[in-house]
Amino acid sequence: MIYKLTSRTDTSTPIKNVNVTLPVLKVTKLPVAVEFEEQPSDLDDGIISVKYSENNLNVAVLDSADIQSAVLGKINFSDLYTGDNTFTFDTANIQGVTVLDENIKQITVEVTVSSDYEVKYVKIDNGDIKLENITDGYTASVSDTDFSNAWIIAPKSYTPDAADIEVKCDLSKQEKSGKYPLTITVSNNQSWIYGAYNATVDITVK
Repeated sequence: MIYKLTSRTDTSTPIKNVNVTLPVLKVTKLPVAVEFEEQPSDLDDGIISVKYSENNLNVAVLDSADIQSAVLGKINFSDLYTGDNTFTFDTANIQGVTVLDENIKQITVEVTVSSDYEVKYVKIDNGDIKLENITDGYTASVSDTDFSNAWIIAPKSYTPDAADIEVKCDLSKQEKSGKYPLTITVSNNQSWIYGAYNATVDITVK
């Protein structure tokens, strides 16, 4: 079949040859993996263990791509409680590869936190919350929160107190509910904050 050029300068000259660049794919088997967000900087090896319902996937991937694993998705440490935690990922959402195992639609990931860790609680008062990005000409104060304590997943040997906790509220990030999400950090670099926290903030003109 011959196609004709349709540019404004040439509408009659036939195209006899067309150069097409097609990507080269290779079929390979990759181990599955997840990425962790907000991992404590000094977390010891072995504190968390990860198991997958499927350890490998057959995939098609660009021959030029340097992909060593099929990354299922991300898990934030704020979602990890003590003991076993289960997450499910759709294989169709894996980036950079085409999954060839048509019968594997989802993969379950079980993340286990060592029994050397337990839940600790630290009371947070409204006055402990640092408000950020207050609009000029306005004042702001926390009127309510949806919690009374911050939950900390920490080594059994660690005893936290209020001085170890920093709580920030960015007033530029209001949620649809009208509340503001809080960012809570703990100074102990082997521990993490579990859960999500929100505050109600009263904002008034000065």
